[in-house]
Amino acid sequence: MNTRDLAFFRAIVQYKNYTYVAERFSVSQPAVSQAIKRLEREFDAPLVQQDRVHHQTVITRAGMLLYQNA
Repeated sequence: MNTRDLAFFRAIVQYKNYTYVAERFSVSQPAVSQAIKRLEREFDAPLVQQDRVHHQTVITRAGMLLYQNA
């Protein structure tokens, strides 16, 4: 597990905005997306879902459990 991936994930939960998190960490937005996907593969559970209709980032139950224990 990469601690930087966890830092990205914690920021996503807090700000719910991939672009803002990428700017804050001085990385590209795809780097943040890839970090979240790595964590989802590692934990074998969806952590974040994009509601494209309402333009929202939704944290799943598994994501909230990880956030509380990260």
